[in-house]
Amino acid sequence: MFRKRAAPGARLETAVKQALGDAPWLQSVSATPDGRVVLVIEADPDDLSAAEARRMDAEATARTIEGVSEVATIGGMVKQ
Repeated sequence: MFRKRAAPGARLETAVKQALGDAPWLQSVSATPDGRVVLVIEADPDDLSAAEARRMDAEATARTIEGVSEVATIGGMVKQ
């Protein structure tokens, strides 16, 4: 009878994940209803240049999505 309403920003989170190809290095995505997106990506402290390139590419891709107003990235721990 009643549908559960999606969390604010959930559609935007899904769109960002899909645009990034559900990449294995993407640990999480969160978005606010006003379009602010935070990406948490894997970052290897022994290869910072690769992590920086990944960050720049992910942010550029996320910015192309309609509704995204701002993108920030946090480097998460490398999965073991």
